[in-house]
Amino acid sequence: MHQIIRVLVFANDKEEALSNAGEVLDNLCENNRVFDYYSLFTDEDSTEVSGKGRWGDLPEAVLADSKEGKKLIEDGINYTKKEFIDNLKKIKRMIKKFSMEDLFNERSNKSTKNDKFDLSMFKHWLYLAGMYQGTAIWLYDQDGDGIKDAGYLKDVLDKWECNYDKNEKNPDIDKDVWVVPADVHC
Repeated sequence: MHQIIRVLVFANDKEEALSNAGEVLDNLCENNRVFDYYSLFTDEDSTEVSGKGRWGDLPEAVLADSKEGKKLIEDGINYTKKEFIDNLKKIKRMIKKFSMEDLFNERSNKSTKNDKFDLSMFKHWLYLAGMYQGTAIWLYDQDGDGIKDAGYLKDVLDKWECNYDKNEKNPDIDKDVWVVPADVHC
C-alpha cells in the first residue's frame, strides 16, 4: 500500500529541506521499521510506481506558510484525524457489543462469522488509534515523530518556541518550516 505522508522540517532553503526530510525518511524506513521504502517527488526519485509516476506532480518541498504548504498540512492532519475517528468508532462499537473478557480473548460463544472477524481486529484497531508512526499518521516532524493532533502541529509550526525560556535562543528560530511530501510504501 502506498500513501503520501508529509514531513515538516526546519531549513534555510529547499535543498536543506529535502536533505533533512531524507534523513527523517531514511530513519522511518530503516530495516522496514515503519515503512518499507519512500520516494520523494523529485525527478530522480520517482519511478513508474512511486512518487510522480504514481501520484502525478506534487511539489518537491514548499514553505509551510505558502498556499500549497498549508493545503498539504491541512490534508495531512485531516487524514490523520479521519483515521483516528474511524478506528475509534470501530472500537466503540465493539465495546458496546462484547464483554471485556470477549474482547481480551478475541472470541465469544455468541459470535457470528462477522463478529469473529471484528473480534480478531479489535486490538489492531486499538493499535491504529494509538499509533505514533505508521499508516494512520500522515504528518511527521523533523525528528520522525508522528504529528497526531492540532496542538502538536502548532508546536511544530511554531518551531517548538514553547520549549525555550526568554533567555534561551531557539536554534531553529531563523529557519523556515518546510513541507516535504513523500510517497511511502507500507
